[in-house]
Amino acid sequence: MYLVKSKHSSCICPSCHTLSHRIHSQYVRSLQDVPAYGKTTYIKIQTRKFFCDDCSCPQAIFTERFTWLGTYQRKTKRLQEMLKSIALSTSCKVASRLSKHLGIVTSHHTLLRLLHKLKLPSYEPPVHIGIDDFAFKKRCRYGTIIINQETRRPIAILNGRDKETVVKWLEQHPTIQTVTRDGSFTYAKAISQALPHAYQITDRWHILKGLFTAIRETLQQSFPSIWRKTEYKKSYNRTTYYPQDRCSTPSVC
Repeated sequence: MYLVKSKHSSCICPSCHTLSHRIHSQYVRSLQDVPAYGKTTYIKIQTRKFFCDDCSCPQAIFTERFTWLGTYQRKTKRLQEMLKSIALSTSCKVASRLSKHLGIVTSHHTLLRLLHKLKLPSYEPPVHIGIDDFAFKKRCRYGTIIINQETRRPIAILNGRDKETVVKWLEQHPTIQTVTRDGSFTYAKAISQALPHAYQITDRWHILKGLFTAIRETLQQSFPSIWRKTEYKKSYNRTTYYPQDRCSTPSVC
């Protein structure tokens, strides 16, 4: 464990950005840093509080800020980046168990909070998308995933698969021209309502399923549903016939 403190004699107010020199008080913060040689590393930093010299500033007292440490954080930024990389590579529970072997004390709840704070990457307005449902928890909670067909990457996850949720998202993206979907009537109605100009495309699996269903219904209309068993009786002629190229006496042959 290391004890460090800042050498700066002043600090900038985070609210009004006024430089302040007047120290109010100081306290010690305990932080966790990246492990050293597989051992857990803690840093104790002596943090100061300053008075804001701007009378109009609503924040009269503020805490000293550091570039390598976030506000109200107990882990350094470089340690958080390491945990984010581990959590994105696997599940949070597995990452939590792996972190203990690396010398990092954390829980899967902390890793989940780190992932929730991540900003989604920006993307261009979609033109060709695919929409389908998936299960957050099978037979309990379902959602909707939307994929950009050009980049083959997901661009949105909706908390539900009802018509209102899908319509609300589609209305915010009028640039969509084609939508690939399954055989759901809910998605079909939502697309027709939000994007009447868009083309709806059924995926290959549902096209083949619809074809087989149509063939089966056609065959059921053309052929009787119940087949009756017909018995055929054969009549045998007991007259013995002997070819002429053979001998006339059966015993000799």
